[in-house]
Amino acid sequence: MRKKSLFIAISLAVVLALAGGTVAYASMSKTVTLSLDGEKTEVKTLGGTVSDVLADKGIELGKRDVVAPDPDASIGEDSQVAVRFARRIDLSVDGGTDSYWVTATDVGSALAQVGNRFAGAELSASRSSYIPRGGVEVSVLTPKQVVVQTPKGKQRHTSTGLRVEDVVDELKLKVDKNDELKPAEGAKLKDDMDITLTRIESRRRVVTENVDNRTRVRYSEKMYADEDKVAQQGQDGRRRIVVRDVLANGKVRSSKVVDRSLVAQPETTVVVQGTATRPVPKPEPEPEAAPSPEPQPAPEPAP
Repeated sequence: MRKKSLFIAISLAVVLALAGGTVAYASMSKTVTLSLDGEKTEVKTLGGTVSDVLADKGIELGKRDVVAPDPDASIGEDSQVAVRFARRIDLSVDGGTDSYWVTATDVGSALAQVGNRFAGAELSASRSSYIPRGGVEVSVLTPKQVVVQTPKGKQRHTSTGLRVEDVVDELKLKVDKNDELKPAEGAKLKDDMDITLTRIESRRRVVTENVDNRTRVRYSEKMYADEDKVAQQGQDGRRRIVVRDVLANGKVRSSKVVDRSLVAQPETTVVVQGTATRPVPKPEPEPEAAPSPEPQPAPEPAP
């Protein structure tokens, strides 16, 4: 009977001790609102600082993580502690990649923290996409204003492409192997770029030109040296020429002769040139002298 009474007494003491401890814990603990990346929960802690709250929850901060208030700050009942975990975002902008650390949990907010919202850009992920703590990779294609010159005229175009060929595809331009595209299709697209498409065509044409006839002189002693005559009238010949023209947007850029052929032989003109010396003419006879005039009688003296 004595042993039973002793057991009851000991049990009662333990219960009272436990109850007292619970009351003491309840009176010493604090209720704190803990926000982790915006997700809020209420936690109880016996600690007196922000670091104590984090330690109670097993939260270890990295050097890029952000906590407010400061880890050494004191806390009280109904205090609020906010933690933002750092995340790495790898941005590939028009082919060039840079890495940033942000505390935002969605792509749109992360871009704002980076300092460029990339308005109008084409993203590989939605701006509302969640960023896990392991980070995210996002490709960004920025809009670029270009001027495209074609044989039909000039037009402005906005493209998020990476290469000139992207603009060609977007505008449905047909470019064959002979055409000229500057810059080339593989060139990196840049803002304010001028793109020129030149249509190159090749054509053949045939022209005919005269071939001057030659003159051959034949000498004859039967004609004087100052005489000549055409014994045979010649004719010009004709030559067929094939020309290849290179046209740029319909205008001749260069021409090259690819074939020549004689279709009519020229006929030689024959000229007869005299070689005989003309005889010296006989001199004219001397004219006869005129008779002397008869003398006139002297005038008579006046009376």
